[in-house]
Amino acid sequence: MIDHPQIKLPLTGPQAAVLSVIGEFIHSRHYPPTISEIQKELDIPNPGTIHKALSSLEKKQYIRKTKNTARGIRLTPLGSEFCAAQRQLNLELNSLKQIQTPHPK
Repeated sequence: MIDHPQIKLPLTGPQAAVLSVIGEFIHSRHYPPTISEIQKELDIPNPGTIHKALSSLEKKQYIRKTKNTARGIRLTPLGSEFCAAQRQLNLELNSLKQIQTPHPK
């Protein structure tokens, strides 16, 4: 694996969704989610899907996991950067939607 701060490894759709949930959860609650909380948020019945995404995110250095800890997911600087950019994008999209919504006469 390339360990260079300027190189960002691309995420699959499920990995991005899991990372976004983690980022929003930490942003709003100030502690990381459990596997079951991520499952519930994404409506994914199989915890193996979440574990697979988390393993990939850890290999790509977006998160760090502490073994045998229910809330042992931590964002790395790269993961934090992704989540902040995602939040900013969502704010901008919501702002555009409000501008484009026709006002009733």
